[in-house]
Amino acid sequence: MPYAVNTQSFNNASHGISGSAFGDGGIFDFSDSSFTAETLTGTSDAKGGNGGGKKPKPVEDPPTEPTVSYSYTSGSDDESGYNIDIDFFGSEWIVDTGEVDGAGDPILIDLYVAFVDAAEFISSVVMGDRPNYVSANDPNGFFSFDIDDLYITAELIDIDGSGGTLGRAGPTHVIYGSGETSADRLPFAGLMEFDVADAVDFYLENLWDDIVLHEMMHVMGFGTMWDEKNLIETVIEYDLTTKNPFDGTITDYFIGDEASVFVYGDPIVERDGGSGTAGGHWDDAEYGGELMTGYLYPQDYGIGITQMSIASLHDIGYEVDFTAPAYTNLEDDPYAYTMA
Repeated sequence: MPYAVNTQSFNNASHGISGSAFGDGGIFDFSDSSFTAETLTGTSDAKGGNGGGKKPKPVEDPPTEPTVSYSYTSGSDDESGYNIDIDFFGSEWIVDTGEVDGAGDPILIDLYVAFVDAAEFISSVVMGDRPNYVSANDPNGFFSFDIDDLYITAELIDIDGSGGTLGRAGPTHVIYGSGETSADRLPFAGLMEFDVADAVDFYLENLWDDIVLHEMMHVMGFGTMWDEKNLIETVIEYDLTTKNPFDGTITDYFIGDEASVFVYGDPIVERDGGSGTAGGHWDDAEYGGELMTGYLYPQDYGIGITQMSIASLHDIGYEVDFTAPAYTNLEDDPYAYTMA
């Protein structure tokens, strides 16, 4: 049985941010710069139980002058291609399990490594620079430092212990460059927060790296930018055999051209699971086992991120390497591993 996202994985309302959440008030045109940066407001929450979670909390902007334990930049050293800068807040990233190995040395868990692996994976399949955020050209002072191409604040905190709220994740700021329009904007900053107790539990189940990659994809815009990009189409098949024709089937489709290549027609989008799951994931009944459904499957089931998911990044505006060896064709092998 899979774990439901709203009990064992993220249930983030930010996954379903509507276009109205961006708001005209968050748009700032920099006439003397080569980019336009905008704030992205929304809500994000993960809650245990069978319901849709507790009342969402506001997504806060990452601090402009962070104090961090570790920092990491993925991608090429010369900053060509797609780079992800991660600042790791707090001191819980290396956890002592309280056990020792055969040599008597303590067994430690390095929770930050999953972020490094996820960022490098994304940098290996996303090609080309996005517009850089240059703090000196920003009269609004979103950040006091430059960003190329995506900045993520990551933090492990004490929330409510094992089995409760795992955390929250989502984009906080979007950007588009000169020669682009607001329709081309994509995230350049976001946050990822996790309950340290749940993080350790999932690490011991060999699922932590899959959760981190899943949520990093959401920070990039998977699911969070679909409405903004007009990539969801709702189809109603009326049932004319009943007294109420609205008793028919309602299906949401992702209508990006590239993702559709890897399945038979347009991919189906999840409609169940509450606001943090519906509208921002692939349909679990159709694609169970794919990493970007709203449900997390045990490791032995076979978690994989497929060509369909990577191609969907192209549909929202990224340049993608369609020859990357990590791809799995969903039609041929829907449950192949790509990240252990």
